Amino acid sequence: MEINITNALVVPFNMSEDDIRQNFLDWIILGDNTPIDAAYRSSITGVKKKFYPIRIVNAKYTASWSATSTWEHEEEYTEQVLYVKIRNNHYKSGSSGSWEYATKKADDYYSSQTQNGTTVVDKFYKPEKKKRTVVDNVERTNGQVDSKYSQKVITVEDNNAEFIKWLDTIAIDDKIKSTDSLLKNAEVMPLVETDDYARNAVTPNIEKKAEKECEKKVPGTRYEDFKIDNINYSFGIEIVLLPIYEVEYEYEDKKYTSWFSGSVKDSVFSFEKPEDADLVSKKAVLDKEIEEKKSERMKAGL
Repeated sequence: MEINITNALVVPFNMSEDDIRQNFLDWIILGDNTPIDAAYRSSITGVKKKFYPIRIVNAKYTASWSATSTWEHEEEYTEQVLYVKIRNNHYKSGSSGSWEYATKKADDYYSSQTQNGTTVVDKFYKPEKKKRTVVDNVERTNGQVDSKYSQKVITVEDNNAEFIKWLDTIAIDDKIKSTDSLLKNAEVMPLVETDDYARNAVTPNIEKKAEKECEKKVPGTRYEDFKIDNINYSFGIEIVLLPIYEVEYEYEDKKYTSWFSGSVKDSVFSFEKPEDADLVSKKAVLDKEIEEKKSERMKAGL
């Protein structure tokens, strides 16, 4: 999709190519499987300045809701509960051979399976404090919420999820209006997909946010039959250009590519980097040994 660069916002490059070359040397040696000679045997063959355009979708919306609200409260009351005094016909205690007695709630006694061998010798009531819920009012309620929502929508040509995730980590707080000097000597990458695609991408998130906001507005002690009756949207889309250095390099006659943020130090993305096959093999053996020892310790502990 063609973009109007003059209306775009830009996160400026604040690192030079020399800075990126130094960042590359710091980064290439990282990793458990990285060859020891990776730093001095890797040869940078090209450094390109690029701007990756992303969309910021800003939405204003009005959501209407309805629900059945219930107002209720708890109150304490006193209830007379029937008890029974029972005698165990199979057991006498003490030297005098007196009967053993017990008291139980009548409902519990008559619903149990232990009535055989016992006799009810008395019944009486005891007052007990209890609580009950009293419904004060039930009515259909409704209302609306006016709110805002903003979200990045990032699309790239190959739609790689990991690369998109990395681009999303680059802060856009320092974005400023585009000028020719800011864009000088940099390639602006294509803006993938359409504005409608971006609007459709954020709409489900707006609906989720609106639903939570509306539910907070429902009055009453509790509610049911809640629903969102209608949502009206208005959208605005900003284009923001992210500064990226694309670094191409070779190691042992194999070509690699990595991407460095032009505004955030040590922010790097790469699909692949050189690995020492021997280190990979040794690490796999060590990892297996560690897992086996963990398993043995766990079994011993159990």
